[in-house]
Amino acid sequence: YQKGIAECNYRKSMIYRYKGEMGLSMKYAETYLTNTQELADSSTNAKPSYNMALINTTLGDPPKSNQNYRVAKAYLKAQNNQRNHIAVYNGMGNIFSNIAFYDSAAIYFNLALELNRLAGDNRRKAIALCNLGGVYQEMGNHDQALIYLEESIEISIENIERNLSDNLANAYSRMGSLYYDLEDHSLALDYYHLADSMYAKLNSQSGINNVRVNTGHIYVALGKFNLALLNYSIALEYYPNQGLKDGMIVAWQGIADNYARQNLYQRSIIYYDSSLQMAIESGYYNRQLEVLKKFYSFYASIGDYKSALEYHEELLTIKDRILNDNANFIANDMMFKYDTKQKELDLIKQKNEKLRFKKQRNSFIYTAFGIIF
Repeated sequence: YQKGIAECNYRKSMIYRYKGEMGLSMKYAETYLTNTQELADSSTNAKPSYNMALINTTLGDPPKSNQNYRVAKAYLKAQNNQRNHIAVYNGMGNIFSNIAFYDSAAIYFNLALELNRLAGDNRRKAIALCNLGGVYQEMGNHDQALIYLEESIEISIENIERNLSDNLANAYSRMGSLYYDLEDHSLALDYYHLADSMYAKLNSQSGINNVRVNTGHIYVALGKFNLALLNYSIALEYYPNQGLKDGMIVAWQGIADNYARQNLYQRSIIYYDSSLQMAIESGYYNRQLEVLKKFYSFYASIGDYKSALEYHEELLTIKDRILNDNANFIANDMMFKYDTKQKELDLIKQKNEKLRFKKQRNSFIYTAFGIIF
């Protein structure tokens, strides 16, 4: 009976999270956590921590998310349950993507991907591929990102009946972002329209508004400033009510870009500064880097080279901090210690040999493992 009540609260939390109503999602997640504290099943106890991690990731709280994932991992450590480990690996990869630890994120996503390949789980394989596509895009490797995203989309379409609509929407959105980076605005808009259609069917307000903001970026690039501002304004009516800091940061950046393109510099500075301050408060290195780059380019474009240099130096400081923190994480994190990972590594190596995976893919994975061990 107690497990049944707990499961109901978990499903309510999950539904509200998908809809983007994070306040209600957190409420039921906390109730679910309370329900399961008296249960002795470690797999059941891992779920509320994992669920809380997903919510805190969306709410822009990397430290809490990291803590939640570690608790879930501790519960799962004694189990031989690859499915649960895959979910945690994907979650940890998302955490490290948000704080710009892209090497660490790639390691986690590759762990998830290889376990999915071995298990023959196409649903979670598609999710891992989509995540890897996002990481490689952030690292500037657009060709590799495109390969991963195209495979993710192909698998999602072929297995759409297996609840892959959300991943298909995410993959379409990331394809839009990739082509925006490549300045192919027409193709970017096509993919964003596909993503928007999928999010609408899922009633995912967070997804719809994220696409709205990303489409606004394209309108700024095309000189459609009023249309862009409308998109940002609508999204900003949604994000604060749900506590979605990351969405607010990106929307404010877009408004700042919009005003900068129109030479409305004072307005632009206000929004860049608001975006930077929230990125710092939230611990999102990736967003801090974005805003600092924009500040540097902005001041250079108006001939204020002294201010441009100051922001460039701050940008380099953040990059150094990321490199140092990332190196310390890989060296010290207990999740990567030899005694807790050796059995899993041996299993992956044996299965890889048996299934004769391609040499290039094996080389990449074993190189990643070599860094860890």
